[in-house]
Amino acid sequence: MKLLFIRTTGGMSGAEMYNVYLLKALQKVKAVTVHLLTDNLPFLRKLKKERIPSSLVFHPVAEAGTNRELLLSILWFYPVLFIYLYRIKQIEHGVRFDTVVLESMTEKLFLSPYLRLLGYRVIWIEHGPLFKTDRSALVKRLYIHKSKRPDAIIAVSEDTKKDLVKGGVSEKKVHVVHIGIRKIASPSTSLGIRNDNEKKQWAIGFLGSVSKEKGIIEFLDVADTLIRKLANTKFIVIGNGPLLPWAKEKVRTLKIQKNVSFTGYVDDVKKSLHYIDILFFPTRHHEGLSLALLEALAMGKIVVARDIGGNRELILNKKTGFLFHTEDEGRRILEDLISRKLSTAGIREAALEHVKKNFSIKKQIPKFIDIFHG
Repeated sequence: MKLLFIRTTGGMSGAEMYNVYLLKALQKVKAVTVHLLTDNLPFLRKLKKERIPSSLVFHPVAEAGTNRELLLSILWFYPVLFIYLYRIKQIEHGVRFDTVVLESMTEKLFLSPYLRLLGYRVIWIEHGPLFKTDRSALVKRLYIHKSKRPDAIIAVSEDTKKDLVKGGVSEKKVHVVHIGIRKIASPSTSLGIRNDNEKKQWAIGFLGSVSKEKGIIEFLDVADTLIRKLANTKFIVIGNGPLLPWAKEKVRTLKIQKNVSFTGYVDDVKKSLHYIDILFFPTRHHEGLSLALLEALAMGKIVVARDIGGNRELILNKKTGFLFHTEDEGRRILEDLISRKLSTAGIREAALEHVKKNFSIKKQIPKFIDIFHG
């Protein structure tokens, strides 16, 4: 089976790393070959580094999300269609792809009908909810209409499937295959975790795009409050994003530089996660299933996350981590963990077992193969 993935993107995020994990695992399956087309150079470099067959494609417009972007996509429709069909024929080398997997909105709306006409099996992957987001109403209506074209739609979480079906997509089309991860620590060797009762200083981490949607403002508000109340805390912001300069200036203004550090973009988040005890995840973004949370749980870290979207599928409250609704509630949970009023006994072990049972990429691959094959 020959698979082509198409992922146009504005930058590196969890969805890109999801592709890396998925394609690396698919490469190990007998009689399966993969190739990925992208317009993003950093993503392409990462794929090449991981020895995943991949190519660059010129994509002249941003992903259709607003009416303006949708109009631009319509104006560029024929050139884009030609570019993609020509590029696909180039990399096929005379042997057709059996299945084309589309991950970004513009390709889903405009390429799907023509790929089907040419005899390809077409699959969509949805990395998160659509209808509860602020994408334009016209894009959503087009999505419902065009969703009849693909052979199947893969949702990365139950929450994403519920959103699609509630929005008007046929339930028969949508299959949930959770995002998966390669390496899962064992409870006895989870990267040198110290006994919580022995900690003299707690490190609390933020992982993801440094943006309003991902909760950097709330993270720094909580950091400021806790640093002033509990001197034995430090905070680490892992990642890059539009609000990184603002965040650094905010820390200087609050005069908490000694307790807050920034890594910027990191290629291997595991190295940075190694230095934190708790991942605090105050995102307001409608998560499909957060790779940041999954990475942290798989390393045996304590996770405190907003009770939103797919977070609930990873965090079983007070069993595999802690969920909160408001900023104050999240801060109180952190404070109780640090002051040992809230026990972490059994949390890591339960989280590792939950990840191993439900989010191992090895266990997910047969499900993907069944859907790709039809």
